[in-house]
Amino acid sequence: MAEHRCSGKVSSGSGWGSHQCSRKASVEEGGKWWCKQHLPSAEKARRETSEARWKAQREADSLRIAAHEAQQAHAALCVAFCADAPPVALKPGGLAELVAQMRRNRQGYLNLVTLGILHGDWADAAREYAGEMDAALAPFAPTGGQDG
Repeated sequence: MAEHRCSGKVSSGSGWGSHQCSRKASVEEGGKWWCKQHLPSAEKARRETSEARWKAQREADSLRIAAHEAQQAHAALCVAFCADAPPVALKPGGLAELVAQMRRNRQGYLNLVTLGILHGDWADAAREYAGEMDAALAPFAPTGGQDG
């Protein structure tokens, strides 16, 4: 069997121009001989793997940015609401009503997710908000055996 050289082109060390790969060819593909590095199907597989990895990284970055923007928007709304809200003077039983209202708001956010009105990052932000509300409302959870 005659020894073949790889058909791949490599750039010269100076960066000006290219020349044929100097390695021995080991695989024939598309009527030409290639080394394992320059084999077109192997180059395509490496490129696709690399592109998939970069795409996943871009998507993760986009999700992180969207979550941060949603958090910033939520914080801005909270600040605006608190700045415009009059001081709260709770009547007897007023704390219970405030807690009940917070629970209704929490459920309202989750209903928007369930109905498909909030999608993607907004749905994730609503679920996260509901989790924060659960933590905030935990001290006010009804205890068994007591009549209200």
